[in-house]
Amino acid sequence: VAVLVNITPVGSSDVASYAAYGRIAALGHNPYVFPPSQLPGGLHNPYTELVGIQWVQTPSVYGPIATWMHLAAALVGGSRAWLTIWLLMIMTGIGFLAAGYVLLRSAANPVRAGLIWVANPLLMYLFVMSGHLDTFVALAGIVAILISRRGGTVWHDLAVGAIIGVAGGMKINAAFVGLGIAVPLIRDRAWVRLLRTGAFAAAVTLGLY
Repeated sequence: VAVLVNITPVGSSDVASYAAYGRIAALGHNPYVFPPSQLPGGLHNPYTELVGIQWVQTPSVYGPIATWMHLAAALVGGSRAWLTIWLLMIMTGIGFLAAGYVLLRSAANPVRAGLIWVANPLLMYLFVMSGHLDTFVALAGIVAILISRRGGTVWHDLAVGAIIGVAGGMKINAAFVGLGIAVPLIRDRAWVRLLRTGAFAAAVTLGLY
């Protein structure tokens, strides 16, 4: 992972879009209405040049937490797009390793968990080499599922709802994480837990947006 975060992103140009949205926010503009093509210099801006052609005219489609992460990297990177992208790659690598650590510490079979996640070249390619934000959604999903399985108290359900809400604050497709937790609750007819978790997840997500 340490090696992969130090090379050019492979497999997707999404991380270039993340960097561009961060640069837009760092310059004081709203990335939800301001596309990369409007950065100073237009298509010749160091950031805009790296954005995939299909996304140059598209404002951010990511959640507020994602935008804060992009902004943090861009504030350090400044006009140097390569530095902003590098920082985003490092963040992604940390997220990937954090998810692996949680799995290794919680799995009944740590060796299997290590082979399936930490030492899985396909996941390294999809998450780390591509610099995908989905890495953090996956991390949130893993933690939420573990907490949900460990207890059914009010605090467990609120913690799960908060984590799902934070994941939704990164990408709205984190709703699938909530669905994955809802299915066993529906199967067990745990309606109170389902309502409690779902309501808090929705409140946190809406509050963030």
